[in-house]
Amino acid sequence: MTHRGWYLGYTAFFDGLHRFDVNGDPVREQRSRGAYATLEGQILQGAEERGLSGWMRAGLADPAVQSVSGYLGGGLVYTGLFKTRASDQVGIALNHAIVDPNDPLIPSIGHTGSETTIEASYRYAATDWLAIQPDIQFVHHPFGSSTIADALVVGVRFNFTLTRNVIERVRDDLPVAH
Repeated sequence: MTHRGWYLGYTAFFDGLHRFDVNGDPVREQRSRGAYATLEGQILQGAEERGLSGWMRAGLADPAVQSVSGYLGGGLVYTGLFKTRASDQVGIALNHAIVDPNDPLIPSIGHTGSETTIEASYRYAATDWLAIQPDIQFVHHPFGSSTIADALVVGVRFNFTLTRNVIERVRDDLPVAH
């Protein structure tokens, strides 16, 4: 990524979304500029690891090569909601994306110009090396289209943290072959 004044730009070529050659193939554009900002930090500090943190992000992208040209999102995460689960985290987030109304891959009928997602998750710290995080998201106007039904997305994320100590503990617990 190169820095050129007030924006950032990639030096790679990207398929243009709105310009096509005589064969109908996208014209390769040497441009993808944009900017983003992130603000995150602790809001309330409790005992031990407990507390409330939050984040906000905003971004702009080049609509000539990106379907999403703007983004605004934010969320809150509370660590240690339950006394017996000091490392667990519960989170909520709200995200809003500005979707290009001229993107040929998105139906133009009923185009709203934006997609909004509300998300909730709970990160269960099963061990010091494994966390399980169920997640649910409600997507309003997927792809910025009112003709596509709103979506409910459910998933689970597994986080494995392998450190030298964890690897040594696992190795020590393995049965020895004789």
